[in-house]
Amino acid sequence: MKTKLEEYKSRLEKGIVEYMANPVSERSSNAIDGMIECWKHLTEMEKMLEGCKEASDIDYAKWNQELENEDGSMGGHWTIDQTNAVARSLGYNHDERDFNVTMNMMYSDYYKVAERFGVSVPEFYATMANAFLNDSDARKDKLKMYYNYIRL
Repeated sequence: MKTKLEEYKSRLEKGIVEYMANPVSERSSNAIDGMIECWKHLTEMEKMLEGCKEASDIDYAKWNQELENEDGSMGGHWTIDQTNAVARSLGYNHDERDFNVTMNMMYSDYYKVAERFGVSVPEFYATMANAFLNDSDARKDKLKMYYNYIRL
């Protein structure tokens, strides 16, 4: 299947180049747009066929570094040592990298909400991270799915 997808994408790329040699018109523009959309869908299909990639230490570090926080700052708000300490104090037992990036993600996305309601303390974000990781009606690999398909 993967080979067939690659072959078709190659044909699409050639088709795009051929249409770009034509005079600019609504017809050629629509044809190119359609081929590009098809190419994008095939690329997504390839990713799905490969399955979810396990995040490495480098991936976790990059993920944390690229967080755009609601408070205007960039990057993870807490270190692994800090999130480990909060997790232990609350009795949570998660992979430390998963918990760190999830707690930082909660801070990044929900800081303004927590501030508005006066709950912007590490324990709040840790509890949110725990709820995210223990979501009973979600897949067990929810964070891995989030890493592969949702985050940018």
